[in-house]
Amino acid sequence: IRKIMEDIVGEKAESLTFDQLAHEMVLGKLASDVYNLAKNVTSLRHVGVRKSELLALPN
Repeated sequence: IRKIMEDIVGEKAESLTFDQLAHEMVLGKLASDVYNLAKNVTSLRHVGVRKSELLALPN
């Protein structure tokens, strides 16, 4: 499940701007994408983003 999460977040981070990525995190779109793929691995009740950290300023 962590691998699925890392893949989705990595793909989104590469394709979206920082503002768009933050917007998807806050609205739950990112968590929804993770849930839809991870539910094939095991049954899940809820997936959500608890924390996010900016490691570098966007260019």
